Amino acid sequence: MHNHQDAKSSTQLVVHSDFNCPYCYLEFCRLRKAIELLPEHERPRLWHGPFELFEDTLPAKGVDKYDFLCKLYPKEILDGLLEILRKDFRDLGMELTIRKLGNSHKAHRLQVWADQNLDAMQALALKDQLFRVHSCLGKRMNDETALLEAASGAGLNIDRSQLKRILGDPKMDARHKMMTKHAQKKLHIATVPCLMVIDDKGKETVLKKATGIDTVEGFSDVLSNIIKQ
Repeated sequence: MHNHQDAKSSTQLVVHSDFNCPYCYLEFCRLRKAIELLPEHERPRLWHGPFELFEDTLPAKGVDKYDFLCKLYPKEILDGLLEILRKDFRDLGMELTIRKLGNSHKAHRLQVWADQNLDAMQALALKDQLFRVHSCLGKRMNDETALLEAASGAGLNIDRSQLKRILGDPKMDARHKMMTKHAQKKLHIATVPCLMVIDDKGKETVLKKATGIDTVEGFSDVLSNIIKQ
């Protein structure tokens, strides 16, 4: 599924996630911090697993996220969940912003391209910036200007014409669809975030289908168990 590229360890991790999901961003940040605590030679390569929670059901102009969520949860429950989320974000030095919700298809396509064409640090930097578009900046994930700003924030020199070529590349489209289908049909992933490990023989093991790990220490324990195997 993935090649090793510049990974320090033969073990690889895939975090299946959606850029529209603030819980996915929190777990990405915690897992990344846990990886950075490891000795360099033990650090696994961290890949992106695309997963679209809302697929193509959102209109192009997007919707107000709070109004959208109010249709899924009673307001008093939603407000409580958001307050907990805001605290979790502040604990990691960030501010949660709830505004526009737009389809994340383009952002996933861009990250799939990054994982295949950039070194590990650049790809992770872009993923972090793409998560920020929705969770911290309150912008739509299908806003190409926001995607370009994310690329710039990650130190990438991508202009609008190059972005359009990436988003329109049939190879990236095919890989994106293959990865999404693989997660749903073979790995039976129905919700995110979800953590998967790929060992040095290419065997894929879904560790947690909805991790719920809410500390860096929790992910450190998970990594310790992976390394021991």
